[in-house]
Amino acid sequence: MIHTMELIQEIPQYQVRDILNGFDVPYYKIDRFYRRHGGISSCSNKLSRNHPTLGVKKISVIKQQDTITTGISYYCILRVEPQMLLMQEKTVELFEATLENVQRLSDNFHMAMNLFVEDTGFENIVDLSRWKCRRIDYTVNLSFASDAEAQLFLELIKKTSRYIRTKKKMIQGISARDQSTAEGNGSTKTIFYDKAKQIRETYGGISVDEMNRLTEEANGTIRFEVQCKKQKVLSLKKRYGLSSRGILGFLNEDISHELLSKRYEQAVGEGDFYSLYHAKNRIARSSFGAKKKSDLVHVLQLIAQARHVDMAREQFIAGKMIKRTDIFVKGSLGTFNNRLKDITSLDVNPVLIPKERKVTFFHNPIDQILR
Repeated sequence: MIHTMELIQEIPQYQVRDILNGFDVPYYKIDRFYRRHGGISSCSNKLSRNHPTLGVKKISVIKQQDTITTGISYYCILRVEPQMLLMQEKTVELFEATLENVQRLSDNFHMAMNLFVEDTGFENIVDLSRWKCRRIDYTVNLSFASDAEAQLFLELIKKTSRYIRTKKKMIQGISARDQSTAEGNGSTKTIFYDKAKQIRETYGGISVDEMNRLTEEANGTIRFEVQCKKQKVLSLKKRYGLSSRGILGFLNEDISHELLSKRYEQAVGEGDFYSLYHAKNRIARSSFGAKKKSDLVHVLQLIAQARHVDMAREQFIAGKMIKRTDIFVKGSLGTFNNRLKDITSLDVNPVLIPKERKVTFFHNPIDQILR
């Protein structure tokens, strides 16, 4: 499924002013844009929430001067939320890229663009198939029975190994303590966040009734996003044998499903979550030998006291005493990783439920992605 996409295409110079005027870019911004010379400059405008066409969120035009030829190229960039464009209302739902929905999206896009520019002479602007993919966010809504369960899930995944503790990134309106963010590299960003909270904190300018409707829809929902920037888009193009960066090639549920599944398994893992007592019981009932069982329990205890898999890994390699015991654990990176594999082979996530939560078991919602 898809939440947001950024579209880009090169445009001829004679279309620039008409496009900027059509998208209600203030005159002072346009004049300032034309006065700038050399390098790269841009002119942007966030579209009004009251515009008759919802879903087209932002317009940007970039001017780039070639340092060798001194020629100037112009590019138009649109930020679009496809499900909103499809439904013509704000929604928690996500765009599912079926053939029927992609065709409906193309039709709605054509109608929307005609509100900004006249069709005559602007076929490149109104035709969705003419646009290239600059960024795309593959997304899934993870549903929980209650807000308490959703918050417990967020608490647990902040301790998983793929999350960078000291380099948490922000998305607008969400504080670091209420979200989890993993930055694999500059081309891909993975985010989990409380959707109802994000709506309450960032959706200004809407009626009370609409706010209530949206927050009710989002209650108990954790949104999981994999934001693919330009380099990742190019990587996906190569991986899936796409002939171009045309946006229609990326509106593909197979790409979405495979990418979300892979990133989720890397970030969270596949096993269910247990308290230490119940995780030890599962290990005790396994076919592992007594020494291996003891070693696995020690790793779980180390992760529990470190409160993060990465920190526990570092402590294991350096050597660490487990609190309130006389047990000292130390070993190689390979040994630690192998013990993690043994734990997850029992369908146990190495991150334990804190004792103070008074919950002994929490089902991993990975099935909501893999189904």
